[in-house]
Amino acid sequence: MSKKISYELDTREHWIDFLRGACIFLVIVLHAHANSTLAGVDHGATMKAIDQINKLIAPFRMELLFFLSGLLVNKGLNKGRTIYNIGKIKYILFPFLLWSLFIFLLKEGKSIIFNHATAVNWYYLVSIPVGSTDLTWFLHNIFIFYMITPALLSSKPIPILLTCLLVSYFFPHEWHIGLPGVNYPFINNLFYFFIFFYIGALSQNNGLINRIITCNTAGILSFISTAIVFTITWQLEKEPTWPIYAPFVLCSFILILRAAKTIGNKPYFKPLNFMGVNSLIFYLVHFPAQVVIGYFLCKIIGEGPILFAILLCLGIGIPITVIALKNRIPFLSLAFSAEIKKSKSQHSA
Repeated sequence: MSKKISYELDTREHWIDFLRGACIFLVIVLHAHANSTLAGVDHGATMKAIDQINKLIAPFRMELLFFLSGLLVNKGLNKGRTIYNIGKIKYILFPFLLWSLFIFLLKEGKSIIFNHATAVNWYYLVSIPVGSTDLTWFLHNIFIFYMITPALLSSKPIPILLTCLLVSYFFPHEWHIGLPGVNYPFINNLFYFFIFFYIGALSQNNGLINRIITCNTAGILSFISTAIVFTITWQLEKEPTWPIYAPFVLCSFILILRAAKTIGNKPYFKPLNFMGVNSLIFYLVHFPAQVVIGYFLCKIIGEGPILFAILLCLGIGIPITVIALKNRIPFLSLAFSAEIKKSKSQHSA
């Protein structure tokens, strides 16, 4: 008799941890590749293959992270609106501001010390309020989404989703040009990513996830949608946030969620679950580590597959080390939240 799989959310959504961990791992791979191919020259078949994989999964990677974040809205609201708001300020807004400033100091320090820059690029500080920042833009966006979504849950979703889709498609990109510190169309992306977050928040109602991912017809449509996105990405090389992708990417999530529900608790996927549980630390720590260490290693061994492999290992190993230290040194918690958490030794005392 086959084991019946439960598709309902449990106390700890391990399948969400699994998917979040998988997305974070893919982000680490992306940045390891980027920091090992800065010169833009041909580094051989291996690096080309990694680049193609990164491009193929680009329309899914951050979109799935936003969707998964949206799934947690109702769970947070069940604790009360005040606790919900305070939690988002402590665990999202605070690390966003802290790490945005840290990356600013890191970039400007590198420019002054190694590139002999004579002036500080203060425009980067202006980019922080609008979220046009390196790496931390994701925290900026989900903080806004967590703040506005509770007020929209009782509204009709279709007008909201259509508005987001239209703004993400038609808002003129050239309006961003000339804004201090802005280097990409953040307004278009903000509305585009909210589509995935908002649908994630709506998906918990009335067992919607359970009904959709167990439907065989939906599974077939999901497979077709995934193939469409891959084909467009491969042939047309559109931007990952091209608005036309949205319905197809959302539909592709059906198979992804079903697979995660099935294999997310397997012992051999525990590393990805661990990354999902500690996703904030992995997300924030890996990038500065890869940038700094990659800069020096590139001088020694050059760019290419070896540097990529080293940066990938460091992008995983250094966050693990930080997690281990944080469990022993309570003050390290302040690097990731506006509170000092007790160490494990203090909990067991």
